[in-house]
Amino acid sequence: MHNQTILLLFHESVTEREISSYRIWHCAQVWQSLGFTVLIQRGCEKGAKCDLVIPQIDLSVLPEEYRRLLTAEKLVVNRGVVDIRKSAFSHNLVTEDDAYDGPIIVKTDNNFGGRPERQAVSRMALRRRIPLHFHGIARVLRKIAVSGSLARLAYADFLDPHKYPVFSSKQDVPRGVFKNGSLVVEKFRPERESRFYFLRSYAFLGSEGLAVRTKSEHPVVKGAGGTDLEFVPVAESILAMRHELGFDYGKFDYVMHEGEAVLLDINATPTFGRAYAPDVRRKIAAQLAKGIGYWFPNA
Repeated sequence: MHNQTILLLFHESVTEREISSYRIWHCAQVWQSLGFTVLIQRGCEKGAKCDLVIPQIDLSVLPEEYRRLLTAEKLVVNRGVVDIRKSAFSHNLVTEDDAYDGPIIVKTDNNFGGRPERQAVSRMALRRRIPLHFHGIARVLRKIAVSGSLARLAYADFLDPHKYPVFSSKQDVPRGVFKNGSLVVEKFRPERESRFYFLRSYAFLGSEGLAVRTKSEHPVVKGAGGTDLEFVPVAESILAMRHELGFDYGKFDYVMHEGEAVLLDINATPTFGRAYAPDVRRKIAAQLAKGIGYWFPNA
């Protein structure tokens, strides 16, 4: 039995029901069975004493108040991970002046289409009864994001992450997109076989990790929509990028394009998409849970 206490720190806007969708929650069930005490905290108020904090603030940029809270803790997972926007790590960004003229994909700079930020702001405003004057604007932007109008794409501040638009060349991208600070333009470098597109996801905690591959007929593959999940080896260059970016825990999405690993997304608060069957979830959680030994060797 162990007497160490692990604190899972979530944003104040997350609901109790949502917490169970996070992969770290599944790991916590394993830790509790081994005798660890696992506490859950929502919000950045100073909480109970613990031996290790695992932040699960599902925002692309970690708010200053959470950074201050974590500074006072001795052991923090992902202590140096404060910005996971694509502009902070992507090697595939394309500017309006670049000579690149291959296929292009337009995404939000924030993770997952910008949805977590929009959801957090809305919920916090409702809880605090703060009038949101931009609700009307948000509804307009939501229509823009799903309308399919290319001209309106330049004004969108969030997109459907399952339907990021793909263009055959930079010349087809509306000019205003390059000036929209909420969006990024990247080279579209897919992993493809016949009519199928593939996505690889490397999940890790401490010294443990594993990767899976899913496929789809849609050019933009997500864990929620992929099928035929299979376990695959992890690309060495992705392992190197993990250490370069200072991640202890998380999930990196990438593809193998013409023999090269292309990093697409980094995530410090991964959940399980529909492609992950219950037995696969249990297998992944059990493997990742072993990684707690990085901080507690005697475990």
